[in-house]
Amino acid sequence: LIFTIAYEPNFAHGYFMYLEISHYLSVIHSIFHGKILYKDIYFLFGPLSYYAPALAMLLFGKTLAVLKGFLLSGWILSYLAIYFTARLVIKNRFFMYLASFLAVIEMHSPFWCTFWGGFRYTFGYFSIMALVLFIKKRKIFFSWFSGLFASLCFLSSWDQGLICFFSTALFLIYYSRCVTSKEKTSKKVVT
Repeated sequence: LIFTIAYEPNFAHGYFMYLEISHYLSVIHSIFHGKILYKDIYFLFGPLSYYAPALAMLLFGKTLAVLKGFLLSGWILSYLAIYFTARLVIKNRFFMYLASFLAVIEMHSPFWCTFWGGFRYTFGYFSIMALVLFIKKRKIFFSWFSGLFASLCFLSSWDQGLICFFSTALFLIYYSRCVTSKEKTSKKVVT
């Protein structure tokens, strides 16, 4: 269902939003011509937001279709992360599908909008998903994955990275205090 809704038959040749695609194209064009980020080029987001599509365009061809395909793949991964997180959190199957469907509708307008920036939010969604898995499974490596995705989120978008990092860190501090207080109360009950 997610692939059906996200599918754009004209994504390679259709209309593009000048604030998003042209911004990426101008920075990637400058990267291909040897300009240095933060010195020669002004850009809005983190360096991963530009180096990853530049690498994709270097590998698959320097065309608008490759850039739009790269952004579309980031949207689809974002939808999947939201779907799996909703599946972990929401027990009712109807509301789980409804949450995923509403996220797809809210995030994706296939005819005119590219505001979500492909992978710009994807790493944050994966960080939240790893944090939810840490809560559910109680495995420490999920918290490491949450931190890793929060770091990647920071490298792709400053604002999302800061929000993701601070919310993850505050939650882990809160969680560690709850675990230690439960251990103390369980020791008092046993003695």
